[in-house]
Amino acid sequence: MKTKHFLIDTNFILRFLLDVPSQFKEAERVFKKIEDKTATGVVSVLVINELIWIFQYFYKKKRQDFIPQILKLLSLKNIKILEIKKAELINILKASLENNFDYTDLYLLFLSKKSGQSIQSFDKQLIRATKLNNIKILS
Repeated sequence: MKTKHFLIDTNFILRFLLDVPSQFKEAERVFKKIEDKTATGVVSVLVINELIWIFQYFYKKKRQDFIPQILKLLSLKNIKILEIKKAELINILKASLENNFDYTDLYLLFLSKKSGQSIQSFDKQLIRATKLNNIKILS
């Protein structure tokens, strides 16, 4: 039997993590299939970016309150990431807990280090991040 693949949206993850009564059961059903390996969940780094933004700016939550939930969800073996390796995304999320840099800056820093391309930015925090060698985002 062929494994079903689900492209998972930000709001679907959000309803699951926030336990929204009207939609949690459906999200739980899908994530249970992913956990049981009868389905595969596919997530974009854009979804993760939007998820982080919503938690920080709409719900006013600190990274330490929601990044561990995202990491736990990503730990499911049948969750796949579209643009980069899952381990790379996990490293970026962990770095966001350990440093005062936002997810987008760390993602750009990761891409820069991986590709050898320099970052052009007027963002002082991102420029400072490019000069640091102690941010662990590459395996």
